[in-house]
Amino acid sequence: PRLFDALRHHPRASLLICGITAGGTLAYYTWTSYLPTYAELGGVDKGDTLLASTLALAFFALLQPLGGLLSDRYGRKPSLLLFGLGFTLLAPALLGLVGSFTSLLLVACAGMVLLTGFTSISAAVNAELFPAGVRAAGIGFPYSLTVALFGGTAPYVGTLFRELDRPGMFAWYVSGVCLLSSLVYLRLPETAHQELDR
Repeated sequence: PRLFDALRHHPRASLLICGITAGGTLAYYTWTSYLPTYAELGGVDKGDTLLASTLALAFFALLQPLGGLLSDRYGRKPSLLLFGLGFTLLAPALLGLVGSFTSLLLVACAGMVLLTGFTSISAAVNAELFPAGVRAAGIGFPYSLTVALFGGTAPYVGTLFRELDRPGMFAWYVSGVCLLSSLVYLRLPETAHQELDR
């Protein structure tokens, strides 16, 4: 299939990929890549930010199989909603607590727990939206575009808010995008126990 066949024949699924991915990719890039910089700009020692980030990422890696198992048992929607609503409600508070090595490590790990609700299952959720014949093209373009727009720009948006002397607004930006994704998650059908189209 050609690249845009999936967009033409499955526009709703393509838009769903964008909605599913926006909050997840923004939170992922914020917590895994921008958080050390955010903390350093807030006064935490650079060495402490890198150590906390490394420890949190190791913890995050260990959580992924557990997230997948919980999703298989309880469903995709609860996992996605735990992630989305968790970040909607907690991102401003968590990012406001970053001030020392200990608080940064706790904030990073708390975010990783929430993120696992998205990262451990997003590939499966996306694959379940398209028939096999257009699955790769159907997911690839809208997913990549959304990652570029929301994930790839997270550090720039954070820096922009800091330059505008509004660094706290970045957390509300993350919260708002995660709320929008949560609204998409609410409308998704539960697919955890259905056979995938091959």
